[in-house]
Amino acid sequence: MRRALVTGGSGAIGAAICRKLAADGHYVYVHANAGGPRAETIASEIAALGGAAKTVIFDVTDHAATAKALASLLDAGPLQILVNNAGVHDDAVMPGMAHEQWSRVIDVSLNGFFNVTQPLLMPMIQTRWGRIINISSVAAIVGNRGQVNYVLDLTHRPDNILDIPAVPLNEVQIRMRQELLDRLFAVNQIIEQADLATMR
Repeated sequence: MRRALVTGGSGAIGAAICRKLAADGHYVYVHANAGGPRAETIASEIAALGGAAKTVIFDVTDHAATAKALASLLDAGPLQILVNNAGVHDDAVMPGMAHEQWSRVIDVSLNGFFNVTQPLLMPMIQTRWGRIINISSVAAIVGNRGQVNYVLDLTHRPDNILDIPAVPLNEVQIRMRQELLDRLFAVNQIIEQADLATMR
């Protein structure tokens, strides 16, 4: 039984992903930060259906807390499936956006991505099998008013902040594929609305 971690597993999209992974026979860690009670409910629902799930609570933006939580999970062996689903939006048009709004969104989606993914890579590589899925949004393709911080962290930083990124596959995805392809890894990005229906 492969073990999977879904960040932001307490939200609607994360919960759908957790249920699908559990239905496919994986042991699922349902991650939450503030949504601990929701994560517990999802794990209980999975168990009631014969699946295997457990909650894990930590703030992906806190490097030390994330490292401690992941070290505890890795004590039981490598995680071979990681779904980077945690994300927030804090909307404002760029001229009126506070630095805190910018930083909060970037911190969860970019720094949080690193804090979770990097410690899991070497143990995953040693198994010669791994899957890393990064959840994005249609906003990464079409853009949304007041979401320049959200759109930039889901795609790549454009040369001009007024550009709307045209590709959902960001530079991180491309580089990770290049680094991990020879180690039997798949690194993919999923646009949430297009794929959610198939996960329910």
